Amino acid sequence: MFSIFQKIAHHFLKKATTKSITSPFLKSSPNIIGHGHINGTYSLAAFNRSFFKALHDNKSSKVYVQPVEGKETDDIKNVPHRYKKWLQKSLLKEKTFPSAINIYNHYPLLIPKNKNNTNLALFFWEESLVPEHFIKTLNEHYDGALVTTHFVKKVLIDSGFEKRVSVIGSGLTFIPRNPQNLSPKNKVFTFFHNSSCFPRKGIDILLQAYTKTFSTQDSVKLIIKGFPNPHNEVEKLTQEIFSKHANPPCIEIINRDLSEPELSSMYFQADSIVLPTRGEGLNLPAGEAMICNKPLIITDYGAQVDFCNSENAWMIDYQYGFSKSHLRSPHSLWVNPDPDDLAKKMREIFEIWKSNSNKKNLNNKVTKAQKDASLFFNWSNVAKKAIQACNETTLDKQNKKKINLGWLSPWGNKCGIAEYSNFILKEFNKDEININIYSLSEIKDTSNDQFTISYFDELNKNQKNLKSLINKIIQDKIDVLIIQYNFNFFPISKFTPFIDILKHEKIKVIFVFHATKPLYSLKKTIFPKLKLCNRILVHTLSDMNFLKSYGLSKNTTLMPHGVINNSIPNKSADSIPRIEDKKLILGSYGFFMPHKGIFQLINSFKQILNIIPNAHLVLINAEYANRTSQEEVKRCMFHAKQLGIYHLIEWHTDFKSNADSLALIEKCDIMVFPYQKTQESSSAAVRMALATGKPVLTTPNPIFDDIQSITYQVKGSETKDITEGILNFLSLPKTDQQTLLDNQKQWLIDNDWKKISHRLQSMIKGLVYS
Repeated sequence: MFSIFQKIAHHFLKKATTKSITSPFLKSSPNIIGHGHINGTYSLAAFNRSFFKALHDNKSSKVYVQPVEGKETDDIKNVPHRYKKWLQKSLLKEKTFPSAINIYNHYPLLIPKNKNNTNLALFFWEESLVPEHFIKTLNEHYDGALVTTHFVKKVLIDSGFEKRVSVIGSGLTFIPRNPQNLSPKNKVFTFFHNSSCFPRKGIDILLQAYTKTFSTQDSVKLIIKGFPNPHNEVEKLTQEIFSKHANPPCIEIINRDLSEPELSSMYFQADSIVLPTRGEGLNLPAGEAMICNKPLIITDYGAQVDFCNSENAWMIDYQYGFSKSHLRSPHSLWVNPDPDDLAKKMREIFEIWKSNSNKKNLNNKVTKAQKDASLFFNWSNVAKKAIQACNETTLDKQNKKKINLGWLSPWGNKCGIAEYSNFILKEFNKDEININIYSLSEIKDTSNDQFTISYFDELNKNQKNLKSLINKIIQDKIDVLIIQYNFNFFPISKFTPFIDILKHEKIKVIFVFHATKPLYSLKKTIFPKLKLCNRILVHTLSDMNFLKSYGLSKNTTLMPHGVINNSIPNKSADSIPRIEDKKLILGSYGFFMPHKGIFQLINSFKQILNIIPNAHLVLINAEYANRTSQEEVKRCMFHAKQLGIYHLIEWHTDFKSNADSLALIEKCDIMVFPYQKTQESSSAAVRMALATGKPVLTTPNPIFDDIQSITYQVKGSETKDITEGILNFLSLPKTDQQTLLDNQKQWLIDNDWKKISHRLQSMIKGLVYS
C-alpha cells in the first residue's frame, strides 16, 4: 500500500501540467529517431528509455529508436520488461529517412550520419566547462542541444557551443515505492547518501561534516550507497576518517548495485537524504528524495537549483574551486560545499527528530518539496518541450542572421583594456558578427577600417553623455553589448540603471570586470541590477568567489586573460644561468606605476650585484600618461643614480609595440614582477613575459593567483624577499626549472588569445541563438 504521501506524489506525477506550450508550425510532423544507450542500469540508458517513450506517448510524431552501445545494435535483451514491448515495435528498421529529427544521447558523443536532417544532442555536464574537443564535435555536427536544466545550458554556452540550447526538464527514471514489508525502524536517525561516489559527489565533505558534528554518543547512522568504479574511494576515505576520530559515529557502506525494491527500502528507511555535491548535470537522487517526502540537504549550486531552494530543502553554502575531476578542462570549476554549513544542517534536522518538536518548518519544507518535485519531474511536459525545441532548431537552420555586437572600451588608448579588446576582436569572424565600437578614448583611431567606431570620451563627467551612449546602442539595433569595464571609466552606479532599458530592448548585456574588489565599497543597490546581465565575465577564481558573496553566481563566468602564443620552441632550463656563472640579465615589463614594485626591484638589483657582479637589469616599463607614473619614473631614476647603478639599467620608458616589447624580453634570462598591493584581478603584463617562454618570478600577490602553477613565487614583496627569491630560483635543480618551463608551454597553448577570442565569439552566438 502507498503511504498518503506516495499517493499524493503518484497523483502529481500523472496529472501535473504546466502552461500550454506552443510550437512553431512545421508543414509536417517529421519522424523522430532516438539514438543512444538503451540496455542495462547505466544512467543514460535509463534516461533514454523513459525519454524516448515519453516522445512516443506524445503522439505528435512517429518515434523510432536506434540502440547504440558503442556501435549500433538491435539487441535489447538487457532492457527492463516494462519497456520491451514498446521498444520491439519502435526499433529502427529503415536506416535512412529523407526527413527526420535525430536526437542523440550517448557517451562518448556520436557523429550524426545525415547532415541534411536536424540533429540534436541530448547533453549532460556537471562542471563549468565542457572539454574543447566535445564542443568542436557539437558545433561541427549538431544543429542544437537539448538539456534538462538551466545549469547545463549555461555550461554549454560558456564553453563555446554556438547554437540553440533548449531546456526541456526531466522526469524520474526511478520512483521509490514504499515497501509493504518495511522493517520497523529502530531508534537511530539515518542519513542516506546515494551516488556513484565520484569525487564530485562530495563524499570527503560528507564524512568530514558528519564526523565533526556526531560521535558514538549520538543515535545516528550514515548510509552511503555507491557502486564499484575506478573513481570510487569511499572505503579508503572512511578508513582515513575513522583513524582521525576516537569515537566516530556509525557509518555503513553499501558498494554494489541495488534492485529497485532494495533502493526503495533504503529511501523509506532513511530520515534524511544528504547530497553535498560539487557539481551535477541533473541530480535524480535529489528528486527521488523529494518525492519520498524526506528532508533533503543539498548543495546550493548546479542543476538541482532548478527544483531545489531554501523553501523545499536545506541548501549547503559553497565556494568555487578548480575542478579535479577526471574529465576536467583548463579553467573548469566545480564547487566545494562548506563542511561547517553541512554539519550545521545535519545537526539541525537530527535535533528536530531527537526532540520530536518544532517540526512545523520541517514538515512544510518536505511537503513543498514533494509537490515541487512532482511538478518538475514530468515526462509529459518534457516531451512537449523537446518537440517544441526540435521544431525551433529545424527553423533555425533556415534563419541564421548576422549578429550586431556593441563593444564599449577605451579603444585606441595605450592601456591594458584597450589591448585586451584588440586581441579579442581581431580574431572575430566579421562575416558572422558586425562590430560596433563605443570608445571611451579621447584618441581617435584613424587607422581602423574594420569596425564602426563612435566616441564617448567624457562619460564620467556628464550623465547626458551616458544617455546619448544608450540611445546610440538602441539606434544601432545591437543584439549583444559587451562592456569592458574599469572603475576609472565612469561610476558603475550611474550605468546600472540603464541595464533595465537595454533588457527592455532585448539587448543581451555582458559585463567584463577586469577587477572586482572596488565593488566592495559601492552601494549594494547595484548588485540586483548586475543580476540582470546575461553574463558577468571575470578573470580569476577569487573574483568568482567575491561576486558569489554578493549573491552573483548564476550569471558569472570565469574567462581568463589570453596570451600571445608564438608557438615558441620548447625552452631548456640549461639556458638559465647559475649563480656561479656570475652573469645575469633580469627584466621587468608593464606600465611604470608605484604598485609595480620597480623601486623595490632596483634595490634588489643592487644586492644581486654583490653576488653576481656581471648582472644587468632591463626595465621595459612605459611611462603612463598621468602624473603618478611620471613621478615614479623620476623617483626610480634618481634612486638608481644614488645607488650608483643607473648605468647598469636599460630604461625603456616609451610605449612600445608588442613585437618590440617581446624582442626586449627575449634578451632577459628571468622576468621579475615584484608587484605591491593592487586591486587589479589579473595582469596582462605578466602574460607578455610568459609568451616568450622565459621563467617568470612574482611576488605573492592575488593578481598572480591564476598563474601560480607556472611561475616561481617569492616569499614576500620587500627587497630582501625579491633578492632571496631570485637567488633561490637560480639555485633550483635543473629538473625543477624544466618542469616549470614545460608547464608554462602547455599553459600558453591553453590560454592562446585565439582560443579565448573564439570561445567569447561562440558564447555571443550561443546567447543570441538560445
